[in-house]
This record gives sequence, structure tokens and C-alpha cells, in this order.
Amino acid sequence: MIRIIFITGIILAFYFMGFSQQLTPEVYLQRVMKYNQDIKISRENTSAALSAIMSMRTNKLPFVNLDANAQYQFSPAPLGTFKSKGESWNATLSVVQNVYGGNSVSNQLNVLKLNHAIAQLAENAIDENIAYAAFLNYWNTSAMNEMQVLSNEYLKLVSELHAVVEIRFNDGYIGKTDLLMLETRMAEAELQVSRANASFLLAKQQLNMLMGMPVDSVYELVSINTELSIPQIAPLEKALISRPEYLIAEQQIEMAAYQTKLVKSRYRPSMNVGLQESWGTSFLNIDNSTKFNTIAFANLNVPVFHWNSRKHDLAQTKVVEQVYALEKSKVIDQVSLELNNALTNLQETTKQLQILEKSLSIATENLILNTMSYSEGRLPILDVLSSQLSWLQSRTNLVSSKLNNKIAFADYLKATGMIVQ
Repeated sequence: MIRIIFITGIILAFYFMGFSQQLTPEVYLQRVMKYNQDIKISRENTSAALSAIMSMRTNKLPFVNLDANAQYQFSPAPLGTFKSKGESWNATLSVVQNVYGGNSVSNQLNVLKLNHAIAQLAENAIDENIAYAAFLNYWNTSAMNEMQVLSNEYLKLVSELHAVVEIRFNDGYIGKTDLLMLETRMAEAELQVSRANASFLLAKQQLNMLMGMPVDSVYELVSINTELSIPQIAPLEKALISRPEYLIAEQQIEMAAYQTKLVKSRYRPSMNVGLQESWGTSFLNIDNSTKFNTIAFANLNVPVFHWNSRKHDLAQTKVVEQVYALEKSKVIDQVSLELNNALTNLQETTKQLQILEKSLSIATENLILNTMSYSEGRLPILDVLSSQLSWLQSRTNLVSSKLNNKIAFADYLKATGMIVQ
């Protein structure tokens, strides 16, 4: 009984393995985003930036330090009639509070907060790049699958025509020239099938690798023939606030301003106060007696003259501010160009689809008519072969155009900052 159940389980396992799971673009994107290492690294960088903020906040709190030391003199010097001990030791507990540091801690904290915000935006930028790559990879694999189907259909067309020609040749109605032309065309069709299979396998391996699955995993993809809803046209202003590059440029300008304030704070007075409690022997230990000693202190540091280093440091930070302002302007121009190019490509590839679909309809009708005419003996074989090539070229162009339309769609989503939404 156990043996029967075991064998039945194996049969069912192989049966269900024969069926491929459907993989939609949305599910594929989720799996890629979950698996991708670059995304995980960006998350860690954001976490590190947050830890830096938490560390800087502690500089506003008092510091508590415990110091201890001990020493031994092998030949202690005598003190009159007293002989000093060779050993001495003491321990010190100190509490120090920063009272004023020219707002350096606050400025450093603001810089780190902006750095954390930039890390989050960089994380979003990586998400967009990975989503864009996943989008292209999915539809490229779907297109290669369609090309594989197309090459097999073409091989079937040529094979069917070859069977007709072979019968006519055997019956003595035609010469061997027509048969040789068909055999040559069949070899070309078989080669095309082989190339299409290889292209699809390579694309499928890339598809699986991006989501961390075995490269030989089989999935049923959405057809490249599926039409996508054209998104609403987004103005430049809306696209800018959705693009991480633009938001990073804004944060960098603000960070440069805080860097300028941070430079100024280095040349302002600073003050800290503290309390120190020590216990141990005296420096010249005579009888190993110990005592406590309490000290309250205040430190004040006032920069007076640094040979115009403040002026030069500020000039350097001002240049950085100007550079970031120019970078922001550059990003605006780049986003504007990407947005317009993507919209133009999307509109044009959509128009091209209509033209190519009409061309395919004509090529299909021509192929049917020529095949029927050849069967009736009213057309030479060359006309049928020519119509088959025209049909194949029209189908190939349509598949390529549909892939280009999907790429243009992805370009537009990325340009408007909606690729991850």
C-alpha cells in the first residue's frame, strides 16, 4: 500500500511539474524587488544614516568617563627623613556637559538628517532602476517567447508547402527546382527556430535570475500582444517632485547651506563645564594613604586669529552651494528632456503599431490567396515563398514594435517617477 502511494505521489509530482505557473508583471516586480541585493544594500545604507543621527544626538548629553592609572618607581627619591613609596594609583570619575559649541552639534545633526533623507531618496532611485530593469526584462522575455511561437508557425507553413511540392514532384507535375527551393527554405526556417529557442532560453534565464529563482524555472508570461493603458500626460512640475534625482539635488543644496553654518560654528566660542571626583594616593606616596578630591571646572575656548582660514573655508563652502544649484538646474533640464522624449516615443510607437497591424493583415491575406492560387496551379512557387517571407517580416516587425512600445511605456513611467507605483 505504501509503495502504491509513493509511486502515485511521484506520478502526480511529474504531472503538475508539466504545468507552468502564470507570472504577471506585477508579481514578477514584487519578487525582483524582494530579492535584489542592490535594494537590500540601499536599505542598509539608510539604516546606517539613521544610526549616525542617533549617535550625534548623544553629543548634546553629558559624558561620563572613568579613568584609572597606577605606577611604580623602582628607585623612589627620598623626601628628607621620609622615604616615599614606589607605588601610586588613583581613579577619576568625570562628568562633562557641552554648554555651547557655536551650534556645531545642531548643524552637524541637521547635516546628518539631510544625509539620511538623501539616503532614502537614493533608495527610491535604486528601486526605480530595478523596477525599470524588471519591466524591460519581463516584456523582452515575452517578446522572445512570441518570436519562438512565430518561428515555429513559419516552419509549419514551409513544411506544409514542402509536402504539397513533394507530392507534385513525385507525380511528375513539377521539376526538382521547386523542391530544392523548398528544402532550402525549410533549412532556413529550422535555423530560425533554433535561434529563436536560444534567444528565449537566454531571456528566460535572465528573468529567473533577477528574482532569485532557478534559471530553468518555467512560467507562463503575459503575452507581448497585451495592450497597456496609456498613462495620463504628466506636466514637468509633477514629474520633478516624483523624481529622486531632483529631490536629492534640493537636499544637497540645503546640506551645503548647513555645511556653511558648520564652518562658521568652528570659529565661534565654545564652552563646557564638568565635575570631577578622584580617589587615590598622592603623586608622592609616603604612607599609601588615599583620599577623595572633588573638582568643578569650566573650559572656554575663543578663536582669536587663524590667518583668515575662516574666510577661505567659507569661500569653499559657498562654491559647493553654487555647484549644487547648477546641478539642480542640470537635473531639471535632463528630466524635461527625458519626459518629452519618452512621451514622443510612446506616441510614435503606438501609431506604428496601427500601421504594422494593417500591414500584417494585408500580408496574411496575400499569403492565403497566393497559397490557394499555387494549389490551383495558377502561380509559381516563388510567389508563395515571397508572400511567406512578407508575412514573416510583418509578424516580426509587429512583435518588435510591440516590444518597443513596452519599452517606451517604461521610459515614460520612469520619466514621470511612476515606474514603482
